[in-house]
Amino acid sequence: MNLRFDQPELLLLSLLGIPLAVLGWRWLSGLDPMRRSVVTLLRVGLLTALAVMLAGPRTVQEHHDLTVIGLLDLSGSVRRFADLPEISDLDRHSNVEYLRQWFRLATDTKTKTADDRFGLIVFDGKATVISVPTKGEYIDDDLDVRIMEGTNLAESITLALAMFPAQTAKRLVLVSDGNETIGDALQAARQAAAGSLVRQDTPQLSRVSIPIDVAPIEYEVTGDVQVVRIETPPIAQPGQTITVRILLSSTAATPGRLTLRREGEPIDLNGAEAGVAR
Repeated sequence: MNLRFDQPELLLLSLLGIPLAVLGWRWLSGLDPMRRSVVTLLRVGLLTALAVMLAGPRTVQEHHDLTVIGLLDLSGSVRRFADLPEISDLDRHSNVEYLRQWFRLATDTKTKTADDRFGLIVFDGKATVISVPTKGEYIDDDLDVRIMEGTNLAESITLALAMFPAQTAKRLVLVSDGNETIGDALQAARQAAAGSLVRQDTPQLSRVSIPIDVAPIEYEVTGDVQVVRIETPPIAQPGQTITVRILLSSTAATPGRLTLRREGEPIDLNGAEAGVAR
């Protein structure tokens, strides 16, 4: 625990106690030496106390315990397309297994102090806690979970902020391709930047920002095709023929076939030609 001052230069005001003591000793010459000394010391002590109060004293209690929570993106794009770097100690059997071993290597107990903690959250369209922050080795036996389609970065960050224990330094490690489809990750990141209320050095609570380290996952998909929009008339009469407009988008010229179904049954899009798909 260290004693610090917000405005240490104001401590120089206590030097006024020297001339105050000299003048007081002369002004109180009519008193006996004992009373004379007591009054002079009280005046100097009062001036010193005022100088210390104006300087803003505070005590700072330092701690070196660290809690890190990993946020691992296991969405479909990461599982299928992630271009992960070559590391000799890591198995390339699957992207999920590779990332599992990467976290194990990064959280090797040899590189941590005894009181450091690590937790893990995996997410796709929804975030799931795999391991709460714990000392020593963490449990990641059931890492390959599938919850819902999509990528929800915001929910994983918000969930991690609620998991941090008190009185430790806090840090997030995000491993993702950044292809957000649900939520507002920037808003969640601002919440982490605003920090959490902790009691550090005074009875009052103060805010400490929680940094987010990002390990980006990169990949390049060629020939990607997606259905952007399907347009139909808002109303139609029974038996009426309507026009259905399907807007597709692709990163490159790609061959493929489009099938349209109505209540599970394919609709003939080819007319007189063979097959029903176009």
